[in-house]
Amino acid sequence: MNDGAPLWPKVPDGPAPGFAYATLLQRAAATFADYLVVVALAGVPYAVLGAGERTASPTLQSIGSMLVFVVFFAVFGATAAVWNGQTIGGRVVGLRIVKRSDGSAIGWVRALVRPMGVLLTIVFWFISLLAVVFGKEKRTPADALVGTVVIKRVADAATPSESPMPS
Repeated sequence: MNDGAPLWPKVPDGPAPGFAYATLLQRAAATFADYLVVVALAGVPYAVLGAGERTASPTLQSIGSMLVFVVFFAVFGATAAVWNGQTIGGRVVGLRIVKRSDGSAIGWVRALVRPMGVLLTIVFWFISLLAVVFGKEKRTPADALVGTVVIKRVADAATPSESPMPS
């Protein structure tokens, strides 16, 4: 398991040996898994509050809708920080978010701010799509906002002492 030490000095030409930048399909699979978790976690309180139904109380609907976003940001950010750069979906797919500058752990601040960049990714979806498909580092606006890249271990993986992925 990585102790948070940098994997590479300064901004590299690529990720550490044994790792590659995550592709659009890999990122989409991880995001889909994250959304399933968020829906499961937020869906229960949302249903209990009755916010999913057309009620006479628009306030209740607003609270329920806001709850979904709060749960999303909390789950996404907290799991990424606690699991050394992996969200729940990232862990399932084998992806990890690391600092672009040196490949070290992203920490709590980046982990909690990065989901806000998801809004930029959604607003600029076409540019985001092009950046992930054709960009050298396959970064989204969320990655650019906090200085991260998403990596995946490849077949010729680094030795455990070099690996940023938890064992």
